[in-house]
Amino acid sequence: MLRPLAAAFMLLAGNVAVPAGATSDAAILGPKVLRSGSGRPIAVWRDREALKEGFKLIEEGIHRTQPQLVGRLIACVVPSETRVTVTTRGMLTNVVLVVEGAQAGCRGAVDADQVQPARRPN
Repeated sequence: MLRPLAAAFMLLAGNVAVPAGATSDAAILGPKVLRSGSGRPIAVWRDREALKEGFKLIEEGIHRTQPQLVGRLIACVVPSETRVTVTTRGMLTNVVLVVEGAQAGCRGAVDADQVQPARRPN
């Protein structure tokens, strides 16, 4: 599992997708993946409160001078297109369980817009 400080440095370097806000929920049926528009890795926050606190710290620029304060709020960082199961659905955030890859078993909150239907294989 990626250590919180390493996650914070990825965030600081601009290598982790963190959306400015969410406006809609993903479709309800079918397999899900975490997807960022840029293809960057996605932060899975410890819980919804950690997500809100992390966004606030980023908004205030704290992540630039004290990345460890943001890093401690991150459960794991996963590549875009990682399969997840949504365990709790919300209007702005979803709680997910990562079900594939090196971070399988990681659980936490993500922006609802980052949860997307998995693409069907061609």
